[in-house]
Amino acid sequence: MKRRWPWMALATAILFIGRAIPMKLESSAITNVFELMLAVSLMATIRRQDKYGESMRPHGPQHRRN
Repeated sequence: MKRRWPWMALATAILFIGRAIPMKLESSAITNVFELMLAVSLMATIRRQDKYGESMRPHGPQHRRN
């Protein structure tokens, strides 16, 4: 089932564009905001997939590690 969820693609595009733009900053901490945006969009995507039962992650006791 395909659902409209553009946030992963959008965050990835922003990451690549943001990292490609040369910034004259002494610290690279500002550019880490792009990685943070990607991580947040990944977590939101996982939560949404879990909510709608679309997750590819295994569930149930047979998939747990000891």
